[in-house]
Amino acid sequence: GRRHTCVMSSTLWPLAGNAHGACLGAALNTPSNDLLPGLSELSCQDACVTDSLCHATGFSYLGAQTQCRLFKSPVVRTLPMSGVSCRLKPGLSSSYIGPSSMSLSFGPGLAQAPGPPTPSSPPPPQLPWALPPPPPPSALSATPWWLPGPVTTGLTGQARPRPPHLLPPPSPPPNLPPPTPPPPSLPPLLPCTECADERNKWMATNSLTCHSFPYAYIKLCKWDAEWAMQKFCQRSCFDNGAGYGGDLCCAS
Repeated sequence: GRRHTCVMSSTLWPLAGNAHGACLGAALNTPSNDLLPGLSELSCQDACVTDSLCHATGFSYLGAQTQCRLFKSPVVRTLPMSGVSCRLKPGLSSSYIGPSSMSLSFGPGLAQAPGPPTPSSPPPPQLPWALPPPPPPSALSATPWWLPGPVTTGLTGQARPRPPHLLPPPSPPPNLPPPTPPPPSLPPLLPCTECADERNKWMATNSLTCHSFPYAYIKLCKWDAEWAMQKFCQRSCFDNGAGYGGDLCCAS
């Protein structure tokens, strides 16, 4: 493209349209527009002088910090706005048409005081420089996307909520401990049997009791068919590991 030679000076260029407002470029939202925070307005202008691709400067305050924007495409209009400056580089003003007819009303809580903030007053509103071009009359009621909350449009004066795609992301859910697993289920308890210790006739004749006849635990009890049928010494056989099949004697 053409290169323009500008002389750096100690005075600011005139405001575009001789009024405060935001630059509206022919190519908006382009990443080639440089954002230089923390510069004075004169230093912002000097940065544009040294950049052959710069067409205009935009200057405002974001809180207590200054915001300098170097526009790399022709500026065609300005959006009237207090506290915001748009200055065209000398020799590159032929593309400028004039201020936009679109008006902007600030919602409650947004100050309009121009210039840097003072400790006793809130800072002026600061808006991004990549502003959309003036919309057609049918779109003037649309919500301006660059305002940080419910705003009003100059045409209708109606409150508009902030667009959903500009809302902050939802907070992540808290880290919760994993759920406690249920205790293991226990097998159902089987009903027990009241077991007796009845000796046979031979034991009675020889004065033997069930709990004093250990021979039965290893040779008789469940190993002898007659004993298994009659269930002699049922309790003693069970307690000594020779219980009959299916027996579950209750605790004595």
